[in-house]
Amino acid sequence: MLVNEYGVGGSVEPGTLAFVQIHPWGGGATTWGSNRATFYSVPGTPMNWWDGVRLDYGGSGSTSGDYDRYRTSLGIRGGVATDVTIEMTGNPVTGSTYNIIATVCVEGGGTGKTMRIYVVQVLDYWPFTPTYHRNGFKQAANTEDHYIGAGQCQVIDHDFTFDTDSWNNQSDIKIIAWAQEPLASGPADVYQAAVMTWPFPQAGDQTPPEPHPMTWDTTPEPVSTTEITMTATEATDETPPVEYYFRCELGDCTTSGWVADRVYNDTGLLANTEYAYKVRAQDGVEPPNRNAWSPTESTFTHIETPTGISFGTITDNTIEVTADGSFTNLAVGDSGIYFEMTPDEGTGANVWEQSQTITVSGLTPGTWYTFEVQARNQGQATTPWVGPVSVRTTGGSCGYDPGDVNQDGYVDGEDIQCFTECLIYSSGVGCDCDCADVAAPSGLDMDDVSAFVSLLLASVG
Repeated sequence: MLVNEYGVGGSVEPGTLAFVQIHPWGGGATTWGSNRATFYSVPGTPMNWWDGVRLDYGGSGSTSGDYDRYRTSLGIRGGVATDVTIEMTGNPVTGSTYNIIATVCVEGGGTGKTMRIYVVQVLDYWPFTPTYHRNGFKQAANTEDHYIGAGQCQVIDHDFTFDTDSWNNQSDIKIIAWAQEPLASGPADVYQAAVMTWPFPQAGDQTPPEPHPMTWDTTPEPVSTTEITMTATEATDETPPVEYYFRCELGDCTTSGWVADRVYNDTGLLANTEYAYKVRAQDGVEPPNRNAWSPTESTFTHIETPTGISFGTITDNTIEVTADGSFTNLAVGDSGIYFEMTPDEGTGANVWEQSQTITVSGLTPGTWYTFEVQARNQGQATTPWVGPVSVRTTGGSCGYDPGDVNQDGYVDGEDIQCFTECLIYSSGVGCDCDCADVAAPSGLDMDDVSAFVSLLLASVG
């Protein structure tokens, strides 16, 4: 009855009542409604809060008496001045989805204040049963707290997708917004409320920027271990300027806010971690028209590059090799480290491993092996190669003393003659030429000369 008298299009004072009916229990119950019942400590029904501060609870036994009491409360609260205004528009996005814009302002001579802003969709004459069902709550945008100074405004927008009951009864769809004192529980003063009925008002340029829905010029891709870049398709509209909004959809990433640049770089991210984003654009209309969101696209930041290669236990037939450094999420997805070894012998190398240390087995004693390593992230993007670094297995005819070419137990000047003969003639009397091979790769060449000289200098030192 009060909606008919005081609501939008009412017979008495139309537009003075914005009313949301909540069913904390039963078929029309919702989590949002239960939370609001908790906010106001509702012990039972019927209970009415006028502007969030004046309470009418329970029935008098007379319907007409109850409505007289309600009219009194409505009149008392209607006489309280406010300096807050709310205007709303609704623009179609796609199908049954509409972008709802609520512009909340404090008048120029008013008092700045922090307000909690609610925007909800209700459906009149719902639930369909029982019959006391005016403006039944359907869905809500996330509440937002904003300080709004005198003469300032705050734009709140949310995409509402109307369910089947609502879409089949479009004339009964209403959007209700209110600005309330930001308290943890009621009573909490409602500074202003507004109702928008179907069809939703739209002013001026009603066309969102193209493309609609939004698309990507370049989907998100990693720049480094801590940064991702992405580029939206250049949007056009008859009412510039066009702005872009890049929203983080997965991971602890950062939403851009409305920016003029269609290229967005998100920084301060974690290495080898998945992040996802979507983007939309708005025009220069106030309130703006916004196109539909682009598809959500994900990518992975780069994994850390190995800092070096080190070796652990080395035997006649095995080499323990480590890719030095710290690697985030190495055991997740397709992450891994590739240990490339030449010559390609034995088992354990030349494959992707989700460990930074491996042991290569089945090797030849007394043989040089050369290693390079690289890492890849969960999306298989690889780092630069690190290396080469060479190491020799123990054993072989030289035993454990590379450089002791004359086999007297020492690496010293006495080995020079044998080293020279092995280098020139590949043999020498009393010489073990296998011990002259002191540098990788296997086989005597000029690389062994400098390595042999280094061994001699080390023995003198």
